[in-house]
Amino acid sequence: AKVNAQQCPGRAKLVEQLKQVERQARSSGGQRVADLLAKAGLGGSKRPSPDSAQIEQEGGGRCVATVVDLLEARKSAGAARRVAADVSDASWSGGSGDEDEEEVARPTNRASRSKSPLPAPTKSAAKPKPKRRKSYGSDDDLLSESEEEEADLSWAQHSNPAEIKMLQRLKKQLVRKLNALKMPDNPLDKLIEELGGAESVAELTGRKGRLVRDEEGRTVYQKRNANEVDSDTGRMVAMERINLAEKKAFMDGRKLVAIISEAASSGISLQADRRVPNTRKRLHITLELPWSADQCIQQCGRTHRSNQIHGPEYQLFMTACGGERRFASTVAKRLQQLGAITKGDRRAADASDLSMFDVDTKWGKKAYDELIELLSNPLFSSTRPPPPYVRRALGLKANDELHARWKEYLDDAEEAVASVGINTDDKGSVKGFLNRLLGMCVKMQNKVFDHFMAILEEKVRVAKQNGEFDDGVVDIRGESVKVAANFPREMKKDPISGVPLLHFKLDVDRGLSFKRAMEMLDEKAKSNETGKLYPREGFYVSKRPLIGREKEGPNGVKALAFLIQRPMSAFAVPSTYIHTYGIHRPNTGLGATDSFESFTEGITPRFSKLTPEAAKDKWEALYRDGLRMCSHGPNCKHGSRCTVGKRVQQQHLICGAVIPFWAVIKEHLEYQKKGGRDGSLQMVKVMRIVRVRCVGADGREQRLVGVEISDKGVAKLDAALNNQPAPQDVKPDVKPDLHQLGRGGASSSSSHGGGASSSDVKPDVRGLRVGAHVKVHGLATDAGKKLNGKSGKIERWDAAMQPSGRWIVRINGQQGTNALQAKNLGAL
Repeated sequence: AKVNAQQCPGRAKLVEQLKQVERQARSSGGQRVADLLAKAGLGGSKRPSPDSAQIEQEGGGRCVATVVDLLEARKSAGAARRVAADVSDASWSGGSGDEDEEEVARPTNRASRSKSPLPAPTKSAAKPKPKRRKSYGSDDDLLSESEEEEADLSWAQHSNPAEIKMLQRLKKQLVRKLNALKMPDNPLDKLIEELGGAESVAELTGRKGRLVRDEEGRTVYQKRNANEVDSDTGRMVAMERINLAEKKAFMDGRKLVAIISEAASSGISLQADRRVPNTRKRLHITLELPWSADQCIQQCGRTHRSNQIHGPEYQLFMTACGGERRFASTVAKRLQQLGAITKGDRRAADASDLSMFDVDTKWGKKAYDELIELLSNPLFSSTRPPPPYVRRALGLKANDELHARWKEYLDDAEEAVASVGINTDDKGSVKGFLNRLLGMCVKMQNKVFDHFMAILEEKVRVAKQNGEFDDGVVDIRGESVKVAANFPREMKKDPISGVPLLHFKLDVDRGLSFKRAMEMLDEKAKSNETGKLYPREGFYVSKRPLIGREKEGPNGVKALAFLIQRPMSAFAVPSTYIHTYGIHRPNTGLGATDSFESFTEGITPRFSKLTPEAAKDKWEALYRDGLRMCSHGPNCKHGSRCTVGKRVQQQHLICGAVIPFWAVIKEHLEYQKKGGRDGSLQMVKVMRIVRVRCVGADGREQRLVGVEISDKGVAKLDAALNNQPAPQDVKPDVKPDLHQLGRGGASSSSSHGGGASSSDVKPDVRGLRVGAHVKVHGLATDAGKKLNGKSGKIERWDAAMQPSGRWIVRINGQQGTNALQAKNLGAL
């Protein structure tokens, strides 16, 4: 027992057991030692035990020696390793720091391992079977202390002291590094602490506990229902009812902040209800946009319900990462659909226009296709310089390094889109593209998204210029909008309903007085972070006089304007964003939005800054002049017909029984011919739906929604409604199409007709001729509506078709020809 105790650090228990077995062996006489060892829990050896005669002859000392042998055999493979590994509690939990720096040499051969002080296992020893530990589903299902003591963990122990010391050293290093980590606090717990603690914040989540700081500043775990007492019963709130108690505290006004999660985003009402004490207006902040737009609507519905006194104010937060725009786009589209369903207006769900967040449109798809086409072949795309709007978005300057930086971006972007699974061969959807962006690094996903947004904005701008973009319902804005005298007038009455079709003439005053300009600048200064105007905001004066007013006064009359910095775009990245400014003028109000460099510099310096005191008299003079003359002054050659720069603009609106006469209105007002810079004529969609708040002849405010038309459109519509011939369009003042003229003395008929004889060519009527490319519009029949908006080519003129002949047109992409009237064709 003494020898065995020297090898076993946990010797006290073993020595006591051995002494008990020795006493029993001496008193029992012939009882087998193996049976005694089994009773003491030390049996299990296959070595034969001495018989009773041997015990009587050799006495207790022999019995003790036999017990030691049996113990060594029992513990050789398993227990001895566990004992060797259990060096001391201090070696795991503490010790001097110098011990960590010791260099531990790991044995590399059998000779070194043989020097271990542990005894070698006996051949007759039976290796115990390791017990299989059951799987546990949570921390609450871990082994109890008694089960851990009984569990045999010998298979996981090390028998080499060098390995044990090395592992201990590694453990201490890991613990030291773990303690040195500066881990951020739980965002929910941090938010609760900053807002006043659990006493001031109602938490409606699925959590059972939270981390709080005690009086000594330590972070401790606390159950959510701790210190929560039901105000009605006076008892401690049960964990199952903690959310209901928190909701009641918020609605009663005892807690003015409520934090809700997805777990509590349905089934509760937090609106400013008339029946609860807390009727304050709700400010609903969404810190994390959910994946599902319906889930976002569900969360917003918690504070916007029936029987409320005030409607809530919503603030949706998102980071500047390009990939997160996917959530904003989905939520914006869903909110617009909700407004269109409930109020008939896509903007009804919010005070602002959410279309700027919605990029999953047909224009977004076109921008995505163009982007993928560029990135699918970067070698070819790099040979063409990027357009200016792409250069601005990517921060590329037009210098000697442009080609190299453009090529580098295309290569990096092509590799990035391929790494996240965007297949450039199979063009997908905008939604999938935004989802995949989340897999890129932040810098690259911002660049790719900026490139995408630059293409999208350019396509929308061109579509608006060509009349192809659907703005929905557009607002007519001005400092004052009044209904002109003797209006509205009745154009026609619907025979079925008896509702008249009304024509409103509106006088829209766009001017800005100096007083109003100063009010706008003061409001902008208060809203800025610094509490004052930004350096580039304020009044500016032109360095050149207005055209036509050069001779007025000593230096002529110069234009004035003031700039207000526009809010940063919702999808902008601050590092590459170029600020834009709203340009306000005294006679026309808010004009175009432009960058500061384009406004002030251009090709030559155009504007310089001016103080408000120096701008006051000049501003008021231009404001008064805009009411009675155009910007060219009193000597304008066009006289009163010129409306350039006038304060009051006249606009025409068709309201009332629009639906019964919709076919006639659309046929005559939907498209209008406009001349291009190259001399060609294009059919542009000009009809749009507008809404306006105006003052009627009786001084009362009126709200109108209708179709906006021009002066010529009014005459056309009157003629169509009264079955009178419509007045002919005035030929636009454009340059002739030099590309379509014959060369080398060839006649125009042979040039346009492609060899056709002059007898086949009808004289030029409304810009139409054989061989001309045209666009179809204004067809009202069911079959004809399918052709509206499509383009084709005129093949010949058929004078035999009545009345007044027809143009024979072959529509692109279709078989056969169509006979169409001249009024349904527009030259391209």
